[in-house]
Amino acid sequence: MAEHKRPPYLCFADFEFTCGGGVSRTGCEMLSVGVIICDRSYKIIDTFYSTSRPARIHKMSRQCRELTNLTQAEINTSPDSNDVLCSVSSMLKKYGINSIYVWGNFDKPGLISDMNAHVTVHKNSDYIQTISAEIRDIQDQVTRKMQLPQAVSIEELAPVCGYTPEEGHFHNAYIDAMALYHIHKAAYTTDIQSCDEFIRLKKERVDKLEARKIAEEERRLQLAFSVTLTPREREYLTAVSSMKDDRLKKEYTRLRYNIIKAMNKYPDENAFYMVVFVFPHSVKVIPECNYDPEKGRSARQTVSFSRLSFGDALMDLCEKYHDPLK
Repeated sequence: MAEHKRPPYLCFADFEFTCGGGVSRTGCEMLSVGVIICDRSYKIIDTFYSTSRPARIHKMSRQCRELTNLTQAEINTSPDSNDVLCSVSSMLKKYGINSIYVWGNFDKPGLISDMNAHVTVHKNSDYIQTISAEIRDIQDQVTRKMQLPQAVSIEELAPVCGYTPEEGHFHNAYIDAMALYHIHKAAYTTDIQSCDEFIRLKKERVDKLEARKIAEEERRLQLAFSVTLTPREREYLTAVSSMKDDRLKKEYTRLRYNIIKAMNKYPDENAFYMVVFVFPHSVKVIPECNYDPEKGRSARQTVSFSRLSFGDALMDLCEKYHDPLK
């Protein structure tokens, strides 16, 4: 069997799209594209940048102008995005490239939206379609490689990887493509884990996630116990709280939170069902108005309750499967 050869070149790109002024993700059009091509040793061998004029809605919103720093005059005199991406396609063919690396999951849907705009006004969109098919989102891959707890924006990560634009700013397609090149290079050719700036950034992310987790847990607890406990519930909670293993307490709290959350979501409903599929990990709380017995045929148990009786219904469920008082 022939050995699979890696392509000799890497391609990093960024696209900017119309935004603001009521423009949705499925209604945006391309405004600019930046492309960086390098060899496997990360030597840059070619670059490309161009603005483009939207096919359908030419005028940019104020938010769009402020974000991209593009002017309306630039856009008005720019070629159509399909023509721009024809040049990009020729560039990629020259180097035998069929994968375009981007950061995040917006570029492909954005290009598809741009393609649809061309179809709407009966303009050719062949090259937009070609380029969109070659988009590869590498954000998750590089995030895992860098052992980050969550994805970080290009604007935050690029300076840590040694890149700060000398001119211009982020949210410029060429600058963001260049930033992505530097991020990928740092991830795969340097000991980024020993970089002081990277260590600081990583710690900030970990601390931020932990703080969010603590705040979310506090919010859940507040809602879970926002309704007075019944005598049975107090007795049960006292028993499980005294145990070394706190799984029963957590499961009881989770179920009570889900019940009260459902009751708050449907304030006009009085009757509800707890549908137990695999206790304790799959319990759905459904208002009677949305309950379909056919969909619950695989459930282990279905418990009906009213707003006033949910505490006893919850105890019937908990004590049936896990009764610490026995």
